[in-house]
Amino acid sequence: MIGYLSGVFLGADEGSSVLLDVNGVGYSVLVSSRAVSGIAIGAPFKLFIHTNLRENALELFGFSSVWEKRVFLALTSVSGVGPRTAISVLGNLDGETILAAIVREDRVTLTSASGIGKKTAERLIVELGEKARKLLSERPNKGAATSAPVAALSDAKKSSAKASANIPAQGASSKDMSGLDVADLWNEALAALLNLGYRDAEAIAAIKIASA
Repeated sequence: MIGYLSGVFLGADEGSSVLLDVNGVGYSVLVSSRAVSGIAIGAPFKLFIHTNLRENALELFGFSSVWEKRVFLALTSVSGVGPRTAISVLGNLDGETILAAIVREDRVTLTSASGIGKKTAERLIVELGEKARKLLSERPNKGAATSAPVAALSDAKKSSAKASANIPAQGASSKDMSGLDVADLWNEALAALLNLGYRDAEAIAAIKIASA
């Protein structure tokens, strides 16, 4: 099992694959366009690897971080999302945006990615909701979350109007205009409501109402 490959970036191979020279051996690795963005030919390069064995082929999929690989594996755990579709989705949308869209039940964002139709988007939302929240909380280099939405949503049982102040609208980008991290806002909002005794589905519904 190959955990990662570290070598010299040789540029594009066939399709969405790139070539990586590791001590004189050239590996062809399928990657998202984001994973190789800004990498110059001849530069040192490291990819975390997932090996996919098919009946007639062995494919290597590469990722810029272990966390991105975990997002990829989460996507491929859903029926109808193969590894090539998942790597394509990660090229269209970064992992944080994908997971936040799943948590928000944002079908518009999910279906904007190549290979994700309405039915697949529904399966992602139903099957990956809890896992998406966990992965978001564990992502590397996440910005410090503001305490404002937590304070607002802690009073949600008293007034849902207060909760709407700092919660971004459904379909918002990964960062809103004020620079607040949408994923962190949703994560903290969910945690606050769950601590108040809301069930998971009720908490999500309350945040969606406050976001309207």
